[in-house]
Amino acid sequence: DDHSVPDLGVEDVERFLSKYDVRVRTMSADTSTAESAATALQTDVASIVKSLLFMHGSTPILALVSGTRSVVPERLAGVVGADSIRLARPREVQLQTGYAVGGVPPVAHRHSLRVVMDCHLTESPLVYAAAGSSSAIFEIRPEELSRIANAEVHDFAE
Repeated sequence: DDHSVPDLGVEDVERFLSKYDVRVRTMSADTSTAESAATALQTDVASIVKSLLFMHGSTPILALVSGTRSVVPERLAGVVGADSIRLARPREVQLQTGYAVGGVPPVAHRHSLRVVMDCHLTESPLVYAAAGSSSAIFEIRPEELSRIANAEVHDFAE
């Protein structure tokens, strides 16, 4: 039964990131949207990583995109070799990743997920991603993020 599985949190992300010397920052402000995170961090929205879960049938795919861009579902489907793809529902996000919408990190998920990163994220020298709650984030170089998230880098957002 899914309800018996405890949700993951900031500690799980911290534990994963500690292997890479990446520190989680807890903010006093809400960072659950790209806009609010950019405001809290005093940075541009383009450097905020959105971790969006998509479903191809019952297969989850985590898309990492810049805060100023939107996933083009047809393009993402093409990248992952799917005929169709849809945004996961909040309950699916929680079950697959272990985190609630607004705090989904690009790493340290409940299940091993296929991760694809939009190439536009590499345009920022540093990016900021959610770390398991709506007020925890971490800063990382995009190249390092794609490495530790085991992400394939493609062009699928506009």
